[in-house]
Amino acid sequence: MQEPFNYLELGCGNGVSINFFASVYPQGNFVGVDFNPSHISFARAMAKEAGIANIQFIEASFGEILSDKKIDTEFDFIVLHGVYTWVSREVRKEIINIIKKLLKPGGIVYISYNTLPGWTPVMPLQRLIMEYAAQFPHRKSVKNMVEVLNKIELLEQRGFFKLNEEALKARLGKIKKQKTANIRYLVHEYMHTGWEPLYFCDVSRDMKEAKLEFICSCDLAFSFPALVNVDILQKLYQEEYSVEFKQLLMDFVFNTAFRKDIFGKGVPKITFSAAASALLKRKFMLTVPAKEIDTEFIIVPAGKLKPEAWFESLIKFIEQGPKPLNEIMQNLNINLYSTEFRALVRTLALLISQEKVATVSELPDREVQERARRLNMILKKIDDVFMVANILYLVSPFARTGVEFPVLHRQIAWEILGGRGASAEELVPYICNFVKQRKIRLEKEDNTPVQENELGNFVHEKCRDILENNLPIWKNLGIIV
Repeated sequence: MQEPFNYLELGCGNGVSINFFASVYPQGNFVGVDFNPSHISFARAMAKEAGIANIQFIEASFGEILSDKKIDTEFDFIVLHGVYTWVSREVRKEIINIIKKLLKPGGIVYISYNTLPGWTPVMPLQRLIMEYAAQFPHRKSVKNMVEVLNKIELLEQRGFFKLNEEALKARLGKIKKQKTANIRYLVHEYMHTGWEPLYFCDVSRDMKEAKLEFICSCDLAFSFPALVNVDILQKLYQEEYSVEFKQLLMDFVFNTAFRKDIFGKGVPKITFSAAASALLKRKFMLTVPAKEIDTEFIIVPAGKLKPEAWFESLIKFIEQGPKPLNEIMQNLNINLYSTEFRALVRTLALLISQEKVATVSELPDREVQERARRLNMILKKIDDVFMVANILYLVSPFARTGVEFPVLHRQIAWEILGGRGASAEELVPYICNFVKQRKIRLEKEDNTPVQENELGNFVHEKCRDILENNLPIWKNLGIIV
């Protein structure tokens, strides 16, 4: 995207993701809104330190945005991540009014939300958490969460979760991990009085009040019937049901608990030739080493599929760096109007949804790359101060988005960016110190913990492997120059 555009995020929190996008899209005008003043203060400081000038943050409730006329701009994009099913019905009506008023004709809304039926077995657990917190209204939310999780663990040990056991067991396992890794996420997820998972059809009807139509799911595998490995759904796509009803049935088949959807306001349907023309200009590259991609099977919803015969050749080709789609087609001997071309697009879409492949259009200028570098180092500062484990992404100026980094990979990238070294020998002392300070449990291939006397050798091997296999990819992504 090269044309100027306006972008609004409702409920921007600390502003990490919107700062990501503003840093790599200088032609965009970005606005983040949140009612929490500490969030806005944090987001503004981050933007200022990173030198991101094309962004502003507004402290306001959703009701105040329109009543106080705090925003008079029309937007091409309006984004809500982790907001819609965490607020009351009254606030959801305010959101719809904002979209109705501020989204341009032809504009796009991205919305992620908790979905039914996937949350159904867990709803009693959330109610238990909320009612416990209500017993101690003057106590900090984090303390309430820790205490109620302790109570839940006791109930689990005594067998009180026999009903819905399978679903609850999976959810309790995730909760226990977050209890030590990111307790604040649990507060966000479970301690909102407006918490209400919704069926897709309910959200779709809400969006229609703002003259929006469903375009697609951002879980790209769901947008391609050939990738859904369930016979009943393959037949379903051929029936004369509405798109909305097909999506709802799909949620029941997969017991969906979280959706990421795109809705549009008067967005014209794109023709095959127009879509193909846009795709041919895109470049594709790996975000993980090729050895981490299974070439025997591709994971798809509800199972595995045997990949196309050219799949391994595709991975090897884009491992070399960003490759335009037309060059990929030439390399694989694929014609534009063939069924193989559609299979190639499906495969790339699936790899993108699994965050194993990223797309690139034009390469950014040096100023954009420098802003991204500064922002990545600010994230390190935040991590050092708060010692949090929930900074999962670094911004890629080439892919123009965040790329997920496992904890050791992220720390090694930060040490390289900070000039601490570029060899395994130089990095080992810093990484060992980081592991000890954070009390990170490292495991060997047999899943046994790494002992203290083994730490130096283990970290050395890890650093060597990451520098050999991941560093070239980080350079392709522009994260490391």
